[in-house]
Amino acid sequence: MQPNASDIWSKSWRIFQPGEAMLASGFVFLVVTVALMLFVMVGLLAVITVPFALILLSLGIIRARDNAAPTGRQWAGLGLLLLGTAALCVVAFNAASLSYKLAIHVQRPLFPVPSFLEWVLHLGSWLIPALLMSAGLSFWTNWSPRRRRVWCVIILIVPLAAFLLHRYLASLGWPLTA
Repeated sequence: MQPNASDIWSKSWRIFQPGEAMLASGFVFLVVTVALMLFVMVGLLAVITVPFALILLSLGIIRARDNAAPTGRQWAGLGLLLLGTAALCVVAFNAASLSYKLAIHVQRPLFPVPSFLEWVLHLGSWLIPALLMSAGLSFWTNWSPRRRRVWCVIILIVPLAAFLLHRYLASLGWPLTA
């Protein structure tokens, strides 16, 4: 059977697999949301973007599903992806709060600087969502191992991006406390 010409064209020139653009957009919304949440008045506006981030992440996960996979494998992948998404939200918020502690210490030196143990625990916790979502993607999608590793690295970058964005915005002088 000859493949349809339009199928060949769409598959050979496709940069993103189904769901990847929504996942990337959801990660960007998540980074912006958690970085803005810790500022006084802007934090209220950041709460508005939470549903957009969660909806984009959910739609990206749904679109990336491998329909040919066995049902048990799909349920395991969905569970791991949901746990990984929840862990990613918590870890990204913790990364932004670590940046907040550093920024508040600059403004008010009486506030303590995060300890070395706190830094190690924060950096170690960044692995949890990456490992959960990597395992979930291996069960849930039919993506190549290389593509799943790239997404694992992207998931590792999300807390770092939240930390750096909050550090940048705090350095601009945005109000940290009322």
